[in-house]
Order: sequence, then C-alpha cells, then structure tokens
Amino acid sequence: MDTMKLTIAFTVAVVTAVSAQGVCAQYPGGGGGSPGAGGMGGGRAAASAAKARDRTPPEDVGAPVQVQLDRLEDDLKLTPQQRGAWNTYADKVLRFADDMTRARFEARTSSVPADTTATQQLDRLADKARNRSTAIEDIADSGKTLYAMLSPEQRAIADRRLLLPMLSLANGLPPPGRGGTDSRSER
Repeated sequence: MDTMKLTIAFTVAVVTAVSAQGVCAQYPGGGGGSPGAGGMGGGRAAASAAKARDRTPPEDVGAPVQVQLDRLEDDLKLTPQQRGAWNTYADKVLRFADDMTRARFEARTSSVPADTTATQQLDRLADKARNRSTAIEDIADSGKTLYAMLSPEQRAIADRRLLLPMLSLANGLPPPGRGGTDSRSER
C-alpha cells in the first residue's frame, strides 16, 4: 500500500513539475522564476541571455555556401574559358551571402531610433528589399552567362545544382548543408 501511495505522489509531482514549465512559459521573459521575481522584464537571467545573444556573432551563411560552390566547381570541371564566368557568378553569390549574414546581425542588434517615423521605417525596408532584388538579378545574369558557356554534360549538373546556394539565401533561410542533404548526393 505504501508503494502505491509513493507512486501516486511521484506521478503527481512529475505532472505538477511538467505543468509548471508550461505555465511559466506564459510569462514574458520565459520560465525562469515566478512572475513577481522577473516581472514583465523577464528578470536578470533573461536580460543576461539577451545581451549574450546580441554579442554572439551571426551565423556565417557564407561558409556552407562556399562549400557548395567549391563542390559544384569541382564537379563542373570548368575549362579555362569558363573560369572567368564562374568566378563572376561565385563572387556575386558569396557577396550576397555575406550581406545576408550582416543583415541578420544588424536585425538582432539594432533598434529603431525613437525619432524614426513609420514611413521612414517602411522606406528603409523597401530600400533593403530593392537592394536584395538587384543583387539576385545580378546573380541570375551572371549565372545565365556561365550556363551559356557550359557543355551539355556540365549543364546537366548545373540544372540540378547551380541554384542551390541561392535558394535559401534568397528566402532568408540558412543555406542547405546544415543537417540537410549533401549536394554531392544529387549527381
């Protein structure tokens, strides 16, 4: 009988502990304490975590993009005549990846100045979108120039993989390759 009471008490304790985590998560600032301890600000632990996050360098999206480009370059077996077009394309893709890394860091660390109006913020957002669109158009143009120089065998590889480094970047996501499929398996 004592074992039964102990089992019930243990089960109630586990259910209570698990439920408490969900309830604490309802408060702004996370679940690290009671609402009175952290208040609406989330307490010292949440503020500390936010400061650490802001100081953490952004994920370098250029590194996996570079790996994908290197693999593709190897697999295309470029001729000396194709090398210039390849370098132009790869440089533009890498510059775009660097811009995305920088933009992610700025989005995490910058705040909107108090004297900035909503229309100024919208204009700034539109300018950033136009700049990204222009960069993607430049990449598309250089990719088409490269593609026109490729042999039929190279085009078969490019048809499957030339755009891979750009797809997630253009959508604002981390590039494939982090826990995703290896582009070499797509030959």
